[in-house]
Amino acid sequence: MKKSIDQVLKELGPCTSSEVIHHYAQLGMKETTSRQRISRASHVHRLKGLRLEKNASFLYLSEQYNTPQFWKNLEKSLYKSGKSYWASIISLKERGGYCLDSHFATVCGSPTKRIGQLPPSVILERLKGVKAVGEYIVDKHGETYIELNPFFLYNNDFDKARATLLSESIALNALRDYLKKIGFVSYNKCRIRGEEQPEIASIHWDLSAPSYIRPLVRFDNGKKKPAFVVSDVCLYAPISKDYVEAFIRKCNAAAIQYNNVTIMPFLVGDSFTEDAFNLAKSEGITAVTLEILWGSEIAKQLRNLVRILTDTGKLIIKNPKYVYKVMDTLSQIEGAAVRLRGALFETVIGGIVKDVEGGSLKLGQKLQDPETLQSTEVDVTLIKKDEILVIECKSTVSGAG
Repeated sequence: MKKSIDQVLKELGPCTSSEVIHHYAQLGMKETTSRQRISRASHVHRLKGLRLEKNASFLYLSEQYNTPQFWKNLEKSLYKSGKSYWASIISLKERGGYCLDSHFATVCGSPTKRIGQLPPSVILERLKGVKAVGEYIVDKHGETYIELNPFFLYNNDFDKARATLLSESIALNALRDYLKKIGFVSYNKCRIRGEEQPEIASIHWDLSAPSYIRPLVRFDNGKKKPAFVVSDVCLYAPISKDYVEAFIRKCNAAAIQYNNVTIMPFLVGDSFTEDAFNLAKSEGITAVTLEILWGSEIAKQLRNLVRILTDTGKLIIKNPKYVYKVMDTLSQIEGAAVRLRGALFETVIGGIVKDVEGGSLKLGQKLQDPETLQSTEVDVTLIKKDEILVIECKSTVSGAG
């Protein structure tokens, strides 16, 4: 007797209809018969919202929904039948499960305007629809964060992800400054994330710039056509092979749009796994670490910056020189001092208050009014046995009116 759909799904776990058909084929069942069996299994659930290749459906039983196996198998199935969704999930995982809503198009890597391809906005809405991602928090600056379903990572770390955004911003300033100083890119046309949106071939990047370096330039009817330097920066954790594959997919999509123009991609990470680095190298991606670009001291202080911003003041109280060293080293990077001042100021204040008053310290805590449901973010919250101390921090530029 042939296996029932229930038996197959219990054996394989949640999977696509194509995988069920393949399984039945190995048991000698004809494709038309297996398709009929699937269509008649009304009690088997089909994940609605994600359109997969060849009109496949993701199938699961009631008891399998929203389990770790469900999300793990969905990720595997999307790799085979829904690469745009897969790339988005992998890129979010590489960033600790979070990114700014305004940064999702860069993280996703799909073209924003291209016929026949899903734009990032549609991909995001569909991932929200199946609860693969959600909106996490709106901070006091009005930014919304996209959060990956925790079952993909098991341990989403918002504080570290948020602190890493600051270190990446500083790294991008340093990369732009470096490329401009060595004359590798057009001096006034280098764009970075958080300022003027870098976009090449309708794809968003962390950095983009035209380059007129002689080996890269092409000529069209006697006119110079520049190459384009593009880069993404990801410093949350060692860059994995999966993320490099997603980045290669992004670069290939850009190359298809600009088939007569050279695109030179850089992928900047704190470190790379060996197989990730080898894959990038084999595909012509320039994979570089912080140490290679700027030396060990700047790399070390960028890591220390994340540590300071995520340990609720413990490191500062134990050794205040850490703050001075981070500021002194990273302020050498153009534009870094302004970005550092506010974030470190709140951490220092929190650390001092906790050292004097005791209690439990929380930085950047989201609070919500239970009646109006309006939310706000508090810079420093100190929770003691009998009271709660709330502190709002304001840093100003010296000499400003």
